[in-house]
Amino acid sequence: MANCPNCGSSHIQIKNDTTVNWGRAVAGWALFGVVGGAVAAMTGEDKSANACLDCGTVWKAADLYKTLEIIEKTTNKKLDLSQNSDRQFMNNFMREIGPYLKQISSIQSEADKK
Repeated sequence: MANCPNCGSSHIQIKNDTTVNWGRAVAGWALFGVVGGAVAAMTGEDKSANACLDCGTVWKAADLYKTLEIIEKTTNKKLDLSQNSDRQFMNNFMREIGPYLKQISSIQSEADKK
């Protein structure tokens, strides 16, 4: 069962952001007709996210899963987000490692520019 990473609630709803990509729609229509245009318009980046119905926190499940996986690999601790102590552990872990991730990201961006 999924739990909110903020409050631990299991009252979660999946939100789908359906944006139309008009460029893909025109290209799909030109290549494959009406059906191709409709399919192409709705494909692309996954914009679905989870939302907690109790506290309003919104997150992407894949991002949270990856975070929990990294925490487990580096600390040998499997977190249960229904437990307040585990949510605090995750938040403390992210607070500690966050500045390093930003630094790595900025170094990578500068390297990409060169």
